[in-house]
Amino acid sequence: ALAAFLRRLGLRVILTTPEAHDREAAISQGLTHLLARLLDHMEPHMKPMPQRITTGSFDQLRAALDMVRHDSPEVYHAITQLNPYAREMRARFLALARQMAEDDLHVTSDAAPYSVSSGQSIRAS
Repeated sequence: ALAAFLRRLGLRVILTTPEAHDREAAISQGLTHLLARLLDHMEPHMKPMPQRITTGSFDQLRAALDMVRHDSPEVYHAITQLNPYAREMRARFLALARQMAEDDLHVTSDAAPYSVSSGQSIRAS
């Protein structure tokens, strides 16, 4: 009855369990808010943030993060601290980021980390 009412209002109703909701929200909301907060903290150290020389993907990422970066501290806390799966998501994300940074340090000097294809932009190999 409630689902039908909400559908009539034009809302998309997803039937799920609280656990499944929280697991997915830990990533879809938690990661978005974590990245937005990180970008917010990086900005003073990366002035000016690129305005003219950007990519479509960078602009879309920034637009997505701008949607949540100024949410209240209470919203950020609820999403990143009160969700029982947010801590695990954050730990996995940070561990992977550390591993990727560590792997980047071990690129040998004789390896070519970037290549250019004819008519293409520079891209990572």
